[in-house]
Amino acid sequence: MVAYGLLAAVVAAHTRPAAAAGVALIAWMFDDGFIVGRHADLSWHGAADVRRLAILLAAGAMGSMLGSRIRAARQGQAHSDGPSLAPDRAFRP
Repeated sequence: MVAYGLLAAVVAAHTRPAAAAGVALIAWMFDDGFIVGRHADLSWHGAADVRRLAILLAAGAMGSMLGSRIRAARQGQAHSDGPSLAPDRAFRP
């Protein structure tokens, strides 16, 4: 499960943020089919599968957020949580 979580985070970091859920779902399918099921059979195990899917979704979301922040930093854009206090030099009254 840890390996699939790391894989979901790394792959989601290199894709669009909207694709993170798809990456997590595919990682859950591999985990359920080959690790839990052992015979490539997908099956639902109730609360255990909800927990696994939530972990993979969280890993994908964190990887996606980290990847988008890295891409923004490389492009020279600063992400901030609020409005900037620096004066806007492009605006001239």
